[in-house]
Amino acid sequence: LHTEALELSVAKRTRELTESEELYRITLSAISDAVFITDERGELVFICPNVHVIFGLSSSEVAVMGSIDAILGPLDLDVDALNSLGEVSNIEHSIRDSQGREHLLLVTVKRVDIKGGTRLYTCRDVTELFSALEKQRMSEKRLQLVMEATNDAIWDRNFATGQGEYSARWWTMLGYDPGEIETSETAWQELVHPDDMPGMKGLMDQVHKGEDRFSTEFRLKAKDGSYKWVLSRGMVVERTAEDGVARILGTHT
Repeated sequence: LHTEALELSVAKRTRELTESEELYRITLSAISDAVFITDERGELVFICPNVHVIFGLSSSEVAVMGSIDAILGPLDLDVDALNSLGEVSNIEHSIRDSQGREHLLLVTVKRVDIKGGTRLYTCRDVTELFSALEKQRMSEKRLQLVMEATNDAIWDRNFATGQGEYSARWWTMLGYDPGEIETSETAWQELVHPDDMPGMKGLMDQVHKGEDRFSTEFRLKAKDGSYKWVLSRGMVVERTAEDGVARILGTHT
């Protein structure tokens, strides 16, 4: 009876281990990150099954290469930091896949003790993400250049927070240094010429009732105490669930 119980326990443990390894294999196959484990010399002891997603090579083709250096090339890894902290995260690193396409990776290296391995490398492909961010940055740069060329200022009023955000030209147009005064709704109202405030309130009433775009002229008080006429164009870019105004974006000329 003792032998039978031991055999059943071993069989159960073997089945659980097999199921665990299968789940681990399926999970690694499903994610887009490439995972490697190496020994202290950088020789590969584990290659994730989905390595082809980034590198365009099968696990067996990568295994022939033998080392992590052969796969990634020179990696800017701070070994002292790895040994002291146990992990170095998000190292930006570029590689070319088997088709010659360039990929930008974020590589994280951890100290481990798994089946003879001492380092675990996780490679995340962020090529598309960084490309999208670069396009956004270039778009914002073009907008900034256009605003500078047209001498327009940009303002962004958030009604949920009661604060505004202004481009540098918004401030200098009135003789202020950027950020010199508050950006609250109250501070803005104090800059508006008293004779123009009724018209501004009437305009905002129309916006709150559903008008999405507007163009108006009014006076703002400059740092030296004089008033400057500005042409203000704006549009509602966000409304609340109750159809109230949450955010307006516009320009001053």
